[in-house]
Amino acid sequence: MSNAIPPTFPASLNARERQAIESYAEHGTFKGAARAMGLSEYTISDYLKTARLKANAHETVVLVARYLKATLGAGT
Repeated sequence: MSNAIPPTFPASLNARERQAIESYAEHGTFKGAARAMGLSEYTISDYLKTARLKANAHETVVLVARYLKATLGAGT
């Protein structure tokens, strides 16, 4: 199985998945992200799981790194 980033990433993410990634990146935990977004940890976990599948990332830290690289690096 390839770990390549799909060409549709991050465009394939929906708004809530993006918010969950950004909140997780800022707060560092499912609990912190959930509190910040006013959602349950389970909901954050579901959003991040779906986003990991779309990013072909097996860990949340890899997902966050790929997302930040794609979004922050896009302007450079």
